[in-house]
Amino acid sequence: LRFHDFLDPPSHDVGTETRLYKPLDTISSAIASGPVEGRKRNKFKFRVCPNTVIESQIAGSDNKVDGCFTSEDPKSKRLDTSRLACILEYKLSSLQEVENNKQALSASVQIMNDDVRRMFTYGITIIQDGVTLWYHSRSHSMISKPFSFVEDPRLLIEVFMTFLFATEEELGYDPMVTRDGKGDYIYRIPSTEQGPPCDRFFRTTGSIAEYRSNNITGRMARVWKVVECNSSGAVLSPSGPSRVLKDVWLEDSALTEAQIQSQIFEDIQKFFRDKQDARYLAFEELQPSISDLEHDDSYKKYFIKIVADYEGRQTKPRSPNSERKRRLFSTVESIALPTTSNRGRSGTPRLTESKTTFDEGPREFAPRKQYRVIFGEVCEAVGDLGTVGDVADVLSQAIVALRLMYCAGWVHRDISSGNILAHPCGGAWQAKLSDLEYARQFSDSDRNVGGDPKTGTPYFMPHEIFSSCYIIPGPVAEQEPELVDNDITNGRRPQPRGPPPVYNFQHDLESIWWIFVWTVTCRVSHEPSVAFGRTIFQN
Repeated sequence: LRFHDFLDPPSHDVGTETRLYKPLDTISSAIASGPVEGRKRNKFKFRVCPNTVIESQIAGSDNKVDGCFTSEDPKSKRLDTSRLACILEYKLSSLQEVENNKQALSASVQIMNDDVRRMFTYGITIIQDGVTLWYHSRSHSMISKPFSFVEDPRLLIEVFMTFLFATEEELGYDPMVTRDGKGDYIYRIPSTEQGPPCDRFFRTTGSIAEYRSNNITGRMARVWKVVECNSSGAVLSPSGPSRVLKDVWLEDSALTEAQIQSQIFEDIQKFFRDKQDARYLAFEELQPSISDLEHDDSYKKYFIKIVADYEGRQTKPRSPNSERKRRLFSTVESIALPTTSNRGRSGTPRLTESKTTFDEGPREFAPRKQYRVIFGEVCEAVGDLGTVGDVADVLSQAIVALRLMYCAGWVHRDISSGNILAHPCGGAWQAKLSDLEYARQFSDSDRNVGGDPKTGTPYFMPHEIFSSCYIIPGPVAEQEPELVDNDITNGRRPQPRGPPPVYNFQHDLESIWWIFVWTVTCRVSHEPSVAFGRTIFQN
């Protein structure tokens, strides 16, 4: 059994790519017209569309695909990321396999970056008659062993049938998020309260932060300004308050932000009960005093208020018989994607995550889970405040929050200009500490607390953590006065010497200091200060 149009493998000797692969359209149409027991035909259609640019809500990407399964109108010549269930790339020469793989991956990255609903996505690459299937999720990617659609047409029919008769959820679309015609998203947050289930719905009204990534795997954090609505998207109360929704993929074993905050609050309450604790007595003399913070749970105002949260779907587990595949793209070259965006950005450093070296070591490919959390206040990041005075006021309050965490036995480990927030309150700013994902209980023997900093900007990272070694003062003749200066101004991490430092409370305080230094150098209208700041705050 062979396809009429593919009696032999496609070859440059008999035609162009476009002409030779065009019959896949006809094959797909024939498959779609047949019944499949127990399945309904979905709205996606296969289309051969060589070198067609994918349109996106976020400007700057110019990926092209040769084919796809799409829900676009067949008469439309456009391709939008929101309508692409699976992309296809083909080449006639095996010498172009790496190029083909790169193009397919780059298009899949764009889809996963741009469409909030995507939990995972698929791809198909073809070299002559060799077909490889791709699966991408936030925890890992998988590829199949290639097969010949000339010699094994039944398998290609099965693959096409799978895409044409799958549900949207099976194709990777999250049933908990819908997208309207304007491009806004409606999140459904199931109730966690006891009693009859009562879902809540939140409609996005603007992007606060969206961290575009060159990698599909990872956290893919998105932060939205939202309003509460009904299931169809109609706002419940036009005068109701706006909220903030954070959407992120956590490692499956990780505690959620709500769980961590709850544990911190419990430990703060335990601390309050021991009035003879040396820290209680010492901090009672500061303003605000410990007793003031204890009164009516006033300490909670220094932390972002969590209104609701939801742990969603997990990524699929890795196939037990799979093995790691290397050199699919190249040995030294990394895929570069545009990182500009027409969505709102602010002064807070938000970098595109990328890797410049290949990790050849073992990896667990741990499963990840969706996590959505609704915050009660819409705030300004301290990195976006308009005056140095406002920044100083908010940072001084943030130290109160860190002092409370210290008393409770916790370290934050991720202090930056983006997670110290300012909420307008009675004509002044109230500091709110957020992003507790990386917070841990302090242990003077747990070196992992300092040894596993997250990927990201080192702008505000404590220097001992940045360098993976302690700064130990020595005699003047033995000091290396250029150590800190060179490490920072060269924008690189020095080689660690000895075991990594234990992350402690002073490291959180140091990050506050770096934020202020960054503010008074890089964010002021004084060119000499800015020029000096550029020598320190490099990517």
